[in-house]
Amino acid sequence: ALALDPLNPDTRILRALFDLSYIRGDHDAAIREVGAAIEQDPESGYAFTSHSIALSFAGRFEAALVSARRAVELDPDSLYSHWSLLLALALLGRIDEVLAAAPGILGRFGRHPWLLTAVSIGAATSGRTDTAEAVYAELRGRAALEPVQLTMLAAAAANARHQDEAFACLHQAVKQREALLPAVVLGWPGLAPLRSAAEFRSVIAAMGW
Repeated sequence: ALALDPLNPDTRILRALFDLSYIRGDHDAAIREVGAAIEQDPESGYAFTSHSIALSFAGRFEAALVSARRAVELDPDSLYSHWSLLLALALLGRIDEVLAAAPGILGRFGRHPWLLTAVSIGAATSGRTDTAEAVYAELRGRAALEPVQLTMLAAAAANARHQDEAFACLHQAVKQREALLPAVVLGWPGLAPLRSAAEFRSVIAAMGW
């Protein structure tokens, strides 16, 4: 049987995010656990990125931005750290900073859908429906030609106010057993525009939760 050291920093981070935060919604416990991992390895960009994500799930966006900036300092070559930075700025509605940072980051990491979705979140938070629509149009077009995670496509659709298309993506993600969906469906702010709709409960039911 596979055995994991519960005090290993990477193990602590995985448990904090995938169990405590994403599934249980115990965000305070998740933040404490990632904080303990940072104490063990204070030079880990991965740990600070994970701390930023945990804080984002908890709605503590200013603190998430602080950790994201530290993550980028420690690991400037990581897509994950740059995503956490764009996401934190987006959730704070700092769209001018998002749009200023996005071209360089997108150019460096190949216009990754996670990065584009962060831009769409910032646009929606700031009332920039034109930008949110542009992101969704790009990802929808790319999805016709190459794989794009349906969960991210759903978030882009939701933030562009295409709710029916967003739910169609989520239902398809359930059918395909997309691995990302369970991690983000309950608490990720990118799907927040959908959670108050009755259709959202049908997605959760289709997952067997």
